[in-house]
Amino acid sequence: MPGLIGFTSLSPRTDYGKSVRLDALDRMREALTHRDWLVSDELFCDERVCATRVDTHLLQPDPQPYRSGDLYVWLDGELYTGSNATDPAFLADGFCDNIDLSFLCKLDGYFTAAVYDKSGSKIHLLTDRYGFRQLYWTVAEDQLWWGTELKAALHLPGFQPRVDRDALSQHLARGYPPGDKSLIQNIELIPEGTILTWDLLTGESTSQRYWDWDRVGNITLPNDPREMLEEWGRLFVRAVEKRSMNGRVGVMLSGGLDSRAILAAMPDSISPLHAVTFGIRDAADVRIAARAAAVRGAVHHVQELTVHNWLAPRFEGVWWQDGHLNLIAMHGMGGFDERREWFDINLSGFLGDVTMGGSYSRKTGDHEIDLIRNRGRRFIAYGLKSATTYFENRIPFFDNDLLEYTLSIPESQRARDHVYADMLLMRFPDLFKKIPWQETGVPITWPLPVAYQFKRWQSLFNRALHKVGVGGTGHTQFADYNEWLRQDPAKSQISNILTSKDAIYPEYVDRGIVIRMWEELQRGVPRCLEVGLYATLEIWLQQFFNARYRSLPTEDTTL
Repeated sequence: MPGLIGFTSLSPRTDYGKSVRLDALDRMREALTHRDWLVSDELFCDERVCATRVDTHLLQPDPQPYRSGDLYVWLDGELYTGSNATDPAFLADGFCDNIDLSFLCKLDGYFTAAVYDKSGSKIHLLTDRYGFRQLYWTVAEDQLWWGTELKAALHLPGFQPRVDRDALSQHLARGYPPGDKSLIQNIELIPEGTILTWDLLTGESTSQRYWDWDRVGNITLPNDPREMLEEWGRLFVRAVEKRSMNGRVGVMLSGGLDSRAILAAMPDSISPLHAVTFGIRDAADVRIAARAAAVRGAVHHVQELTVHNWLAPRFEGVWWQDGHLNLIAMHGMGGFDERREWFDINLSGFLGDVTMGGSYSRKTGDHEIDLIRNRGRRFIAYGLKSATTYFENRIPFFDNDLLEYTLSIPESQRARDHVYADMLLMRFPDLFKKIPWQETGVPITWPLPVAYQFKRWQSLFNRALHKVGVGGTGHTQFADYNEWLRQDPAKSQISNILTSKDAIYPEYVDRGIVIRMWEELQRGVPRCLEVGLYATLEIWLQQFFNARYRSLPTEDTTL
């Protein structure tokens, strides 16, 4: 993912000189420039700060840093301010006009930023409310470093990266690192809703939360349920419309509810409207998405996943995401060149089922905010990160006004009564009344208990038909990773990676456990998630420390 990178000058006793710092910054910039169409700003380097930005220039086309007096601003992402000022200018004005920085708590956007206050001898690093657009930081040899990707820190003078064994252990146990930790010692994410300030004179950092989750969920709702649904629907449509302006906008369309809701709410002025679905050709996701696109009048593109094409692009995905996302979960990785021809900005249904649908609470009983902050921010958000080398993402379900209204509706009501379905049926009947939902196989007009029972019956029926060679009603899932890992090219490639005598992962996890899981998968046990996690670890370790596997392997490559 392109983004921000920079570091402060070392203390006088260890300063390498400006030419060395410029060379280090240039190599950091190169590490983030994954494709030749990405644009890099000029390298900024004075006696205290070196910084730059690598960007698609789809959201922020003007060169950075933006300068206002002694303030220098680098912004990755965008703000939704309603102002005529550019986003970096708006941010700079806020820092000039608000000593207490209270304006930050009102910002609506999906961004990270670095603000250099030269006269005040400070660097401010900040994230948006929800922290889904990552920015890492560390302090090494009296210097502050920040970057969108860990790999840029490889070029920081004096920094010796080491794997954080505790973070890795928890990552392997649940699929993502704990809290704000990364897989590298002493490099962490800046938390959501936070401004981290580094004093260039003292070399000390302070961290301030300018927004927290206890600020949401306090709106008084109408007593009339229909009035509540109407307002909820209005806010959702406004959130989508706000994010449909500026740029060629499209949608990654699945068989679920969230991307279909976005498709339904997108303005008629978007023409042609492109919708893209990936998966096995006859998967339920593909069939349902095709029906929804046809009703909406969208141009529907299917990018087929097969045993031959699914794995190769994910080697780059591991590199781009610094090993933090299981390659099995990189469902949309690949096909980016085609999508880039159809749109510049994807309106993502990211976590819509969690917020409006209450799915975390319904399925696990866990509190949704805790899971948004952890699993959502540390696992699911990396799916957005992959695409940003090619196009930008916008996430309407995290519009500030919409989310505050959503979380004012009791979590139990959203989970148990599925009022999200009621809102969709009221607002967009053409796309939801008759078209099935992939999760249940039936439209959302069906009561949830009945729908899930039908899903179980349908699954049993399909398996029975498959056993006698009749076939059934097509694939219910968009991918069959367990089966594909039992066939070449994936079988040979992953086997070579996990069994190699030069493998690095046995330094951190018992090789015997990994090989046993691999052998169980080959015997038919569904172990794709565990095998994928260990394969991702080994690929990343080789990429990070030995510069191997960073590019796309061909189908016939023997690793």
